[in-house]
Amino acid sequence: MNTLMALTTFSVILGANTWDDQRRLPPGPPPLRRIASLDAAGRIKVQERCFKQVAVLVKGGGQGIQRFVQAPGGPVRAVIAMQPGINQVVYRYVFFTRTTTFDPKFVRVYDDRGRVVDAKDHPRLLQKELNVLVSANGHGVDRLALRQVPPGTLILVLPRPDPSSGPAAQ
Repeated sequence: MNTLMALTTFSVILGANTWDDQRRLPPGPPPLRRIASLDAAGRIKVQERCFKQVAVLVKGGGQGIQRFVQAPGGPVRAVIAMQPGINQVVYRYVFFTRTTTFDPKFVRVYDDRGRVVDAKDHPRLLQKELNVLVSANGHGVDRLALRQVPPGTLILVLPRPDPSSGPAAQ
């Protein structure tokens, strides 16, 4: 116990890291998976798969309705029987693709090792749709999060949205 305390105190005084770099967790959020490409105007187009929950009024007629419940192993279908003459509100998930475009001069692109990709290489790399990782917080991705990234994956750091242009500003 005294040896561990002395080692910890000694490493704090010298500024040494007592944790192995392989065991440390990344300090920021993990990058997000998206699909990116260039549109006809030369802007970077980033697509993400989203869903929203929608309320649907189902009129009771004695027939069952099918409700999809997301489970870790895939979608699980459960049938809910309704009583005749009773209306119910059922919530369903609607999936859609959200597309956002960005001016290339405001987007920083990195390779899988964290090196900056030159801006003149962007049209060649993004000429077709490509799976990319996007920084979740607008800063660079920590190198510990890049350990499990497949070779050839691009990392995009997108500009943060302007708070003055949101719905509250209108």
